[in-house]
Amino acid sequence: MSDENVNEQEQATEVPPAAEDAPTQVPEAEPAPAAVRSRFDCVEHVCLTHPGLVRDNNEDALLGMPSDGVYAVADGMGGGEAGEIASRYVVHALRRLLKESETESPGERKYRVLQAAKEANKAINRHAEDHRYQTMGSTLVCFLLDPWKSDRAWVSHVGDSRAYCFREGELFRLTQDHTVGAELKGGAENSALGHVLTRALGTASSHELEWSELALCPGDLFLVCSDGLYGMIPDEAMERLFREDGQGELPLLADLLLQRALDGGGKDNITLILLRVKKEMPPDEETLDPLDVEESDHLSKMAEREAVP
Repeated sequence: MSDENVNEQEQATEVPPAAEDAPTQVPEAEPAPAAVRSRFDCVEHVCLTHPGLVRDNNEDALLGMPSDGVYAVADGMGGGEAGEIASRYVVHALRRLLKESETESPGERKYRVLQAAKEANKAINRHAEDHRYQTMGSTLVCFLLDPWKSDRAWVSHVGDSRAYCFREGELFRLTQDHTVGAELKGGAENSALGHVLTRALGTASSHELEWSELALCPGDLFLVCSDGLYGMIPDEAMERLFREDGQGELPLLADLLLQRALDGGGKDNITLILLRVKKEMPPDEETLDPLDVEESDHLSKMAEREAVP
């Protein structure tokens, strides 16, 4: 296994002035304080990224913040170092705005994801203009745990990075690709334009983040990944792998997924986050101020409706 694999990472790399300044290994996560563990420790996780077998650089970036219940994958695009820097702008903004947010309301945390997307969008556009890049952008898929209800989470995404849920022997895709092929009927996904993104951070057009609310059940297994993984492993093969090995240790399962993607050709950068809901979940917040609930609901709706300019 390559030494570029990353497990249990707490912090994403800082946005660099140049891609080559980025470290290939990120420190492991520090144990969360006991008070925080009681809320988000119901989910175990492992994070992993690999450049694949074809590309010299890794344009993917990932974020694992277990003490804040925030996990994300970004897949950059653009020539030269543009894609690598774009994806890191995304995880940098998320880390800055979501760090130590575990005591905030669910709506506040969702709105911070939107603000991070806006910040990254502006940073990518500015960087592209300053360096005269014609193409520079990034996908985003973010898994956000609810600080009030231990059995609830959200997935927010833009682009073609995906989230899956494996429950009771079946694999479900939680996100729809924002590509020409996915949004048109008649087999357009197999055409020359089938994989062209219709939404991404860093593009000139405005669009909303797509949100999905999730109900968590003990034993659920979630996968957040870039197209370098699912492009090499069909969903049917991934479902069989989870049936056979999904109850084992998460790091071993992550390594197995990576090896399958490499065996399939490793044509793109490969990044994945696995999350498994533990059998015992902490109790929900017993008393919530009605005004806090109202404010959270308002911010939640704003996060879902406001466009990323």
